[in-house]
Amino acid sequence: MGHTAEDLAIRNGQHRCARIVQTQRLHLLACLNRQMGMVGQIGCRYWGAFAAVYKCVDKLV
Repeated sequence: MGHTAEDLAIRNGQHRCARIVQTQRLHLLACLNRQMGMVGQIGCRYWGAFAAVYKCVDKLV
C-alpha cells in the first residue's frame, strides 16, 4: 500500500473518526454517571440501553 495523498486522507479520516468516537464515549460515561446519580430506579434499563450502544460504538473503533 503506497503513501498517496488519498491513503493519508483516509488514514487521517479514520483517526479523526476514532478520536470523535472516543470523545463521545467519555461524554456518554460522564452523562451516564450524572444520570445514575440523579435517578437510581431506572438504572437497570438505562444500563442495558447504554451497554447496547457501547457495544455498537466499540465495533466502529
